[in-house]
Amino acid sequence: MSRTLSLVLGILAFVALCVFCAGRHSRLVVNKLTGSSQAVLSDANYSWASVAFDGRNAMVSGVAPTEEDRAEAISLIGGIAGVRAVTDSIAIGDLVRELRAARRGNVVTLSGKVPSQGTHDTIVQYASVVFASDSLVDNLSIQRGPEDETWTRVVIEGITLLPQLEEGEMRLVNQDVSLLGRVEKPVLRDSLRKSLAELLPESYTSSTEITVPEGLQPLGPAECEAELTSTVKDRRITFASGSTRLTPEASPILEDAVNVALRCSDVLIEVGGYTDSRGDRLQNIQLSQERAQAVVDYLSSRGISRTSLVAKGYGPVNPIATNRTWAGRALNRRIQFTIIR
Repeated sequence: MSRTLSLVLGILAFVALCVFCAGRHSRLVVNKLTGSSQAVLSDANYSWASVAFDGRNAMVSGVAPTEEDRAEAISLIGGIAGVRAVTDSIAIGDLVRELRAARRGNVVTLSGKVPSQGTHDTIVQYASVVFASDSLVDNLSIQRGPEDETWTRVVIEGITLLPQLEEGEMRLVNQDVSLLGRVEKPVLRDSLRKSLAELLPESYTSSTEITVPEGLQPLGPAECEAELTSTVKDRRITFASGSTRLTPEASPILEDAVNVALRCSDVLIEVGGYTDSRGDRLQNIQLSQERAQAVVDYLSSRGISRTSLVAKGYGPVNPIATNRTWAGRALNRRIQFTIIR
C-alpha cells in the first residue's frame, strides 16, 4: 500500500507541477502580448483603444473616430506575433476635438485632443510665437481622425486673443468657442467679444465670461455722458493761445475723462470744440475742429478706441457766457463731451 500511495502522490505532484507551470507560462504569454499590444496602439496614437487577452486570443474595444481607424487597430493587434485570434468590439463614435489654452501669470498651458501630429505641431509652433515671452506647457494629446483646417484656423485665431486677457483661457470643443478671464478695462472686454464673434465661421458658436474690476463696471449712454460732463464741469481743457497744443494743466482733466470713457460701453463719444466769437468765424471753426481732434488723439493714445470717438468743431456757436468780457470768452473756449448713440 505504501508503494502504491507513494506512486499516486508522485503522479499528483507531477500533475500539479505541470498545471502550475502551464498557468505561469499562460500568464507570461498574456503579459507579453498585453505589453506588445499597448506599445503598438501607443505608437499609432490609438489612445481610444484597449485590449484584453484570454490566453492568446485578443479582444479589442473602444470608440474609434473612423472606420479606417477601427480596421487599422484590429490589423495591428492581429499582426502581433503570438496572437491567435482577434475579437472586434470597437464602436465608431464622433470625433471630439477639444483644446484649452490657459494663461496664468507668465505660464501658458495647452491641453486637449487634436486629430493629428501635424495639427499638434501647427498649434504649438504658433503658440510659441504668440507667447514668446511666456513659458509654454504642451499637454496636448492626439486622438487620430481626419484633418479639419477650419478648426485649426479657429484655434490659432483664438489663441491670438488670449494675450489681451490679464488672466484667462480659450476653450474650443468641436465648434463651440469660449473665452473666459479678466481684463482691466470694459472697452477691452467689448473689443474681445467683437473680435471673437468676427473670427468664427457661420457654423461655430461663441460665448464669453470676461470680468472687469468691480469699480470699473460699464456705464450706459446716459451715465457715460453725465460722468464725462461732470469731469469737465468747473474745469477747462486748455490749449496754448491760438494753438492746438494742450497745456500741462489739461492732462489731469483728460486722464479723468479717460477713466470714464474706458467704462463707456457701445457708445460713440463726440468731442466738441468751441471758441469765443473773436476773429474770423471760419478760422474759429477750423481751430475748434483741430482742438477737438487733439483731444480725440489724446484719448486714443490712452486706450480709447478711435471707433468710439469723433471730433467736431463748432466754432463760436452756442456760447455759455458773454463774449463781451475776458472771463466770458474764456468759458466759451471749451471742450464738451456728448454721447451721440
